[in-house]
Amino acid sequence: WQIFGSEELSAEAPALAERIAEPSLALHPEDAFRLNVKEGSRVEMTLAERPVHLLVTITPATLPGTAGLTM
Repeated sequence: WQIFGSEELSAEAPALAERIAEPSLALHPEDAFRLNVKEGSRVEMTLAERPVHLLVTITPATLPGTAGLTM
């Protein structure tokens, strides 16, 4: 879950930084199986030409063929 005040600048405040969840990638179970990715594993993606390491969460709430990204 995202918390209020977790946007980029507010996230620098120590009181909020310790409560903000780390970036994650949500995948549908079928996609995770096809990609051989397990719950809690880490994947590397390139965003804006920069590598980003994300924790994987697997959920049927994500539509097959799509991915959810929390930053």
